[in-house]
Amino acid sequence: MMGLKRKKHVVWIVSAGVLFSFLALSVALFDVVDRRPYTQMDYYKKMIAQIEHIQINQDSLCGKYLKCGWSVENITPPYPLSMAGYSFRGLSNGVHDSIYARVLVFDNGIRKIAIVSVDLLIFPPEVKYILDTLLKNKPVESSSILYTATHTHSASGGWAKRIAGRATAGKFNPQYVEMIAHKITKALYNAVTDMSDAKIGYAQYDASRYVKNRLGYADSRVDPWLRVIKIEKQNGSKALMLTFSAHPNCLSPQFMKIAGDYPTALSDILKKTTDYEFISFSAGAVGSHAPSDFASNVQKMGAGLAEIVTKNSHNIRMQETTTLYSIKLPLWLREPHLRLHKHVRIRPWVFDFIIGRDTPTIDMFRIGNIVIIGTPCDLSGELMSDFEHTCKQKNIHLIATSFNGGYIGYINSDKHYDEYRSETMEMNWFGPYNQAYFTEIINCMLNKF
Repeated sequence: MMGLKRKKHVVWIVSAGVLFSFLALSVALFDVVDRRPYTQMDYYKKMIAQIEHIQINQDSLCGKYLKCGWSVENITPPYPLSMAGYSFRGLSNGVHDSIYARVLVFDNGIRKIAIVSVDLLIFPPEVKYILDTLLKNKPVESSSILYTATHTHSASGGWAKRIAGRATAGKFNPQYVEMIAHKITKALYNAVTDMSDAKIGYAQYDASRYVKNRLGYADSRVDPWLRVIKIEKQNGSKALMLTFSAHPNCLSPQFMKIAGDYPTALSDILKKTTDYEFISFSAGAVGSHAPSDFASNVQKMGAGLAEIVTKNSHNIRMQETTTLYSIKLPLWLREPHLRLHKHVRIRPWVFDFIIGRDTPTIDMFRIGNIVIIGTPCDLSGELMSDFEHTCKQKNIHLIATSFNGGYIGYINSDKHYDEYRSETMEMNWFGPYNQAYFTEIINCMLNKF
């Protein structure tokens, strides 16, 4: 009897120890979602304070002239690399489209700014870190560059160091990262050399036939606009910068050749059928937005959008301007909320170990009466209408781009925060209340102009 009691006692102690260890591990790994209003949080107060400290003398916006130059460099890897997009897929087995870095540089005699777009899933943070060093004290510094990407889901990976990034972009390849950075640097120098006097114009065209809100709720908003910046040099050469909100994921995960998806098809068609010398595409507010069922393949998307541009872009009113300015601010955020359930998240230290944290920025570049926002996320097109009132008051044309050299997940409508969808639950890393937060800080930045 005594032996049996001892055994039961030992079993009880072991069970209690296991339970205690499980509880301790749970406490160490998991926490509840913090739903305190964002306006009460330190990150909000820091963000608002730094915006309030921005002092823009309206006279300082204007320079002596507007010059523009552009250049393109091929960034197709010379060897097989992991495909980036969807989840890990293994090495590419060929090249369907060459992929490029495209650079626009603007100069008004007081300052230079640049817009750099790459045919990649995102603009890789590791590339940006190298450029911060390469471009220090150069004609265009990294702090005056708006980075973005086409967001093709069929381009090269190899550019992510961290665990989660490798799950999407495969094994890190430092040689490829260096190659991209040096090609961008070369393109920047060439674009500066290419600069001459230029005019600029803006238009937006209804392309609702080619995009849908993939969340599919009856009250979900769609950003339907194909936005176009047209540049024309004094010598007659012309360029376009295009943005659109539909995800470039027409090609399936089984497609294993490097490709630019519909942005490349769009650019190729315009090059063959128009006299535009340079065409750059940047992902717009792509969060929650997908190609429509009508146009869910590369050629239909590319041809349909190209037709809109071809029919209308010759009517864009071109203007002379000397206004040029850029703002690049550290983006303060709450602690990460990578959730397993709508009320349960992993603790920030676990997030940092798996995903890591960048030092993201939010960027706002102005050329004439066109303002371009650069965001470090999949910014949802549902947010675009939140900025309309301020833009009308300021007589501003607004373009929002995604993937500016940092990545903080999806920024969606707040009403979808607790929906069990990948992009609203698993990929909304810094919620809740991001729609309200981003709307407020972007409108505050717009009001500085």
